[in-house]
Amino acid sequence: VDLFFVISGFVVTNRLLRIQQIRDLPEFYYGRIRRLLPALIVLFILFMAVGWFFMLPEQLVDAARQVRAGVLIHANYYFLHNTSYFSPDASTRMFLHIWSLSVEEQFYILFPILIVLAKPQWAKFILVCVVGGASFFYARHLLMTDQNMVAFYSLFARAWQFAIGGAALFALIFANRFTPTSVIRWVSMLQVPALVGLVAILFFPLDMFPEFRIQRALCVAAATLLLTSTQTSKINRVLGCDFLRYFGLRSYSIYLYHWPLIVLTTVYVDADLYFLASMFFISVLLGDLSYRYVENPFR
Repeated sequence: VDLFFVISGFVVTNRLLRIQQIRDLPEFYYGRIRRLLPALIVLFILFMAVGWFFMLPEQLVDAARQVRAGVLIHANYYFLHNTSYFSPDASTRMFLHIWSLSVEEQFYILFPILIVLAKPQWAKFILVCVVGGASFFYARHLLMTDQNMVAFYSLFARAWQFAIGGAALFALIFANRFTPTSVIRWVSMLQVPALVGLVAILFFPLDMFPEFRIQRALCVAAATLLLTSTQTSKINRVLGCDFLRYFGLRSYSIYLYHWPLIVLTTVYVDADLYFLASMFFISVLLGDLSYRYVENPFR
């Protein structure tokens, strides 16, 4: 999730820089709705229908409340007050994963207005840094005062991750504008250690990183990878290959389907390695169908 928040901050900030006037923002918001809502609604309808036959009545009622929270874009706060992400009952919350989607959309309700109002470009960069810094220290305060669940679910404790992606974009823009091409090519060599670090962090045990150091390391590695990206670099060519582009284009739909599948099937099957592998392939299959027949037609 931390990684995707950084990438989202980079990509969406790039889109926002093309918007010059507040009056153009409704088109941006409409695009976000068309991009995200149809696939989400189809997911809700499909799994609520399946849940009607396989879930207990109280679980179905709770799932309906999760759907309402997801549609109203406050699922993160619903789960904050109604569950623990790592508690035993979390495995029965069919739409628990949409908390991150709510965080993302809450951020992009407020952030675009500030970005468009801030002029010139250096002012936008300062704004991103201020938002990120304030959020970072707020998240740290929450963790130091044992408010871990708030730090996990709150928009204001997560905004710094989007800001890191946005700051990486501005840094890349300024570097391309003021730095010689030869220097940029040398700097792009940082992509390799950044990518290696990114993959390595994912396999480190969480207890090796007290507080939220793993989040910081993950976000910094992702930002470095984005900042040092050039179209001609070998890493970019690898990351842009057809195989990875396939998953990148379908990542949203795959994300939507993976968790409800696990919740419904773990009632009947033990979650071993073969089970997880099969859930991955089924998620990719459903994600592909969703991408082809729901996402694309509504874009």
